[in-house]
Amino acid sequence: MITLKVREPFWEYPPKEPCKWVMHYHIRGPKILFGEEPYFYIKHPLGPFKITQDGKLIKVKRIPPNANLKHSSHIDFRIEWGDYLIGWTLVTGNTGDDMLKIMHATDRRKMLAISKAVEPYAWLEITTPKKPLFISPRGHVGATRKTEGVFVHLDSGLLWPGTLKPTFAEYFLEGSLLQGRYVLRSVVLDIIDPDTQRKAGKDHVFLFWKPKDQKPYILSKRAKRKGYLPPKGEVPIAPQHIKEYTSDLYDTLLYLLEGWGNV
Repeated sequence: MITLKVREPFWEYPPKEPCKWVMHYHIRGPKILFGEEPYFYIKHPLGPFKITQDGKLIKVKRIPPNANLKHSSHIDFRIEWGDYLIGWTLVTGNTGDDMLKIMHATDRRKMLAISKAVEPYAWLEITTPKKPLFISPRGHVGATRKTEGVFVHLDSGLLWPGTLKPTFAEYFLEGSLLQGRYVLRSVVLDIIDPDTQRKAGKDHVFLFWKPKDQKPYILSKRAKRKGYLPPKGEVPIAPQHIKEYTSDLYDTLLYLLEGWGNV
């Protein structure tokens, strides 16, 4: 039996790499499958689809203008971390196109992210590109007491962890839709009172996006200026960076070896 850790160790390095990962568009709410509309329509990155009452994903030419798109939804980002999964909930909002927001998470359009509790490995494989839907029955994980939960396969592939800190996580993704360097950073944002629309304090939150600068953090001048050292033996880059940043990598290796030797 696997005993899952209580604390989310996203800042610890995995026992092996690369890691598998998957992203699901997770929908739940009173009008998912059996509401007033005969189908639940969604806009998938590969086109418009409808989810039938028996749980099939069928491509359609267009989403009807009167389609009922009200629901509760977010994106689940799960990462293999040994015998269990770590992950993030990426907040999308509740619009008909919120599944597509992950395709446009940039320096100017960051997404709110919430660290998940660790989960069993089985969640990594509840869907595949050839089996893009998983229906969670009423009352089960991912659903509500009265309605089913739907997990729509967005993307999956391999991941190389980059620099990992308690306030920063860097991942290099290799998928069908999402590729390259993605980061999560802790920032302080104002809390707005919904009644008065005035500032009611501050809170630490994580934001997720794909930076325009795709160079790994450990190869940057900022990392050396701040004296950052990863755990001994960890060089947080992906294989493609060896050829892409050869000169930067050489300087970084000298910096790391000197730093580790002084620890």
